[in-house]
Order: sequence, then C-alpha cells, then structure tokens
Amino acid sequence: MDRFDPTGWRLDAPEDYVRGAIGAIAGFEILVEQLEGKWKLSQNRSLVDQKRVVAWLEGRDEGSRAVAALMRSRF
Repeated sequence: MDRFDPTGWRLDAPEDYVRGAIGAIAGFEILVEQLEGKWKLSQNRSLVDQKRVVAWLEGRDEGSRAVAALMRSRF
C-alpha cells in the first residue's frame, strides 16, 4: 500500500494500522464564512520588553523592520 501523497504529506504508521484505519477515514469540506485573527506582537510582555523586541527587529531585514514599525505604532 503506497502511503505517499504527491502533495508532500506522508503518514508514518505501521502498515497494519493504516489498513485497519483506512475504512474509518472520511473526507469533508468546510465552508469558511468568517475568519478571525489575533495580533501576537509581544502584547503579553512589558513595554520595556516590547521596545527591546522592536529595537532588535529594526536591525534586521525589510520584513522585520515592517513588523517593528507595526509594533511601535501600537505602543
């Protein structure tokens, strides 16, 4: 039984487990009607720590500097 999917996902399980479980696997679709996100930019840290993170990010690449600017705007 070939357990390789060309998308790159692979199940590393014993052959007997896979054969036993294959009949219980069901596919389904979920229609996403709303998506909510949450900023995770060290808000749980002290302002001093947040400023240290910003300072470190500002010395990095363009993407890091953009995150630093976003963090700074939320102080």
